[in-house]
Amino acid sequence: MLKVVLVDPSIGRIAFNLGLTFLILAIMPLFVIRMDSPEFVVDVIAIVILVVFLIVVSWDVRRQVKREYMKEGI
Repeated sequence: MLKVVLVDPSIGRIAFNLGLTFLILAIMPLFVIRMDSPEFVVDVIAIVILVVFLIVVSWDVRRQVKREYMKEGI
């Protein structure tokens, strides 16, 4: 059976900020890399992975905050 591990939302915020920083750094070279180069493909794959990571982190933090509010009865 899977065990659910709750992570503090502040760690989620740090993960989100790091992911956003890496996303910005991955978008910047798109303006100078040629579309037919292998670097372009790797950069696009990295951007897709980072976007998925940001979506998962956002979803998880929102789920945890909602669970805490429901537990407290607010």
